Amino acid sequence: MKAKGTYSINYDTYYVVVEYEYYWDNRTHEQPSEDDLTILKVMIDNNDITDFFWEYVTDDLYNDVYKYAKENKYENIKV
Repeated sequence: MKAKGTYSINYDTYYVVVEYEYYWDNRTHEQPSEDDLTILKVMIDNNDITDFFWEYVTDDLYNDVYKYAKENKYENIKV
């Protein structure tokens, strides 16, 4: 299944918005569960910084978005 969503966080001096797509497949007897997060766009104060994000920022913010996407996957199911 796929879910598309938006993660946002307000820091002291700037506001970050991340658009993402989260894919998961539940475990079966034959196959282990799997999931994947794709960051589509990253904005700071309405400025697109997606390229900068991939070059310099990925770890902490990516992990925050991944956790959020996993926890909210059923609210954002994409058909």
